[in-house]
Amino acid sequence: MRPVIFVFLISLPFVSMSQMDSSRFILSIQFGIEKHDKRLFDYSEKELLLAIQPENWGTYNLSLQASKMLAQSQRISLFAGSGLSYQRATFIRPFDHTLFDQDDNEILRHLNVYDKLLLPVSFVGYLDIGKRFQLDMGYNTLFLLYRRIDNTEDNSNDYPYTAFSFELSRLELVGGINYKLKGIVLGVHSRLVNYQKIDNIIFNDIVNDPRMDQKWEFNNPLRIDFSVSFML
Repeated sequence: MRPVIFVFLISLPFVSMSQMDSSRFILSIQFGIEKHDKRLFDYSEKELLLAIQPENWGTYNLSLQASKMLAQSQRISLFAGSGLSYQRATFIRPFDHTLFDQDDNEILRHLNVYDKLLLPVSFVGYLDIGKRFQLDMGYNTLFLLYRRIDNTEDNSNDYPYTAFSFELSRLELVGGINYKLKGIVLGVHSRLVNYQKIDNIIFNDIVNDPRMDQKWEFNNPLRIDFSVSFML
């Protein structure tokens, strides 16, 4: 309940401003790259998996979002929006396939592709610091819609594992800098805070995760996003 209450309280001031009349919209396309989450805790094959995956980066994000202006002053503007966000993680790790209700075999399985489709609800404030540049600070609430797990090196018919859902997955605080070119805005952004629901498909007793009674966590692997936005 605490994450839901947090979302509600944070959203109140923005909801109260949504009555302001405005016709300006932004359509944004964003691509991001993120460091692997390599946490394997006390998993017996931890050192082997880390040794064969020395690279740091390997989680990719792509999102499309439409936003509407809620308020504007001389230098500050506030937008709210939503869209779709796709994430692919490529770190090889074990997972609990029994949670998908499509395979009852008692065998340890590994993934090398973990896809998620999410629904973001965002509030972003922009501060103009010149004719061309602006800073932004955003708050995102993300709901998980769909997940897909695969192992491209396994030829069995058990893969992929898929599941639809609608659940609160993540709360984010992001910041960035933008450069304006007439009706186009180019941006570079980074996630500052990430409060997420612990994914028990990959964090469980298989890897001896000590947080079995914990539902949420602060965890923020470095992530960099590049965006192209169109003023409509």
